Amino acid sequence: MFEEFPDKDVIDKAEDLIMHLRDIRSCRIATDESGRITEIHVVAATNRPPKLIARDVETCLKAQLGIAVDYRKIGVVLIDLVDEEELTEEAEELDENSFSVDELVERGFSERKQFPGKEGEKPLEQDTSAHLEFLEDDSRVQFRGLSLSIDESRIDVEVKLERSGIEVVGRFGAPRKSGPAYDTVAVATIVALSELLDEKFDLCLSGIEEIEFSGNKALVAAVELIEGRTLRSFSGCAFMGRDSNEASVMAVLDAVNRPLGRWKSRREIHYRIK
Repeated sequence: MFEEFPDKDVIDKAEDLIMHLRDIRSCRIATDESGRITEIHVVAATNRPPKLIARDVETCLKAQLGIAVDYRKIGVVLIDLVDEEELTEEAEELDENSFSVDELVERGFSERKQFPGKEGEKPLEQDTSAHLEFLEDDSRVQFRGLSLSIDESRIDVEVKLERSGIEVVGRFGAPRKSGPAYDTVAVATIVALSELLDEKFDLCLSGIEEIEFSGNKALVAAVELIEGRTLRSFSGCAFMGRDSNEASVMAVLDAVNRPLGRWKSRREIHYRIK
């Protein structure tokens, strides 16, 4: 019997399963208030017709998770393929570890978020940093505003971000010191990002520095992802322009722009009024 109202854990497993199909670069599943799947958005890099990609998604969900979805609810966006010589190391890893829908059905899909390895090898642990991302426009984080409150001894920052129609505010305060408040603004940005994401890892600011490049001033930010004993580092850069504080926000967003497409975002935000 097919599952009509899958819960969040099943939806997460479904997205993971679809992401491991060959040629798939991005996937997002939308549900209504009752939990029924209304749309599946898929981005693929392939020359195959979109209808065949949709059929693959429909087949693997039905065979592996018992989820029946009409293929007409599966929207497929195709992007141009690049030459093999231009593929990055991440894309090569994705290609090596991907399987067709028939291979996934034959091998079985682990419910512990492990993926079948090649014959004779141990299962592959999911590594969200090992894929080249192609993001849909509505999955990108948008900068919506910045405010600072400064007194003799303290500075408080609010950063507003938006993703897929959900707006959040990140707040952070620190003792006032001489010089720019790049780090305080950057930390407030990370707080806002954490409000948007529905992940178990933590993001933290490793550092942010002003540099001069090609006659222009810029900010370089380093952001660390901490998950258990795993540490990953990302870096981003933004030219300062007229507003150096805004550049702090943009440098942090640039640092996480590539992996952001695979991170789960909250479907709704709840704030407690004190």
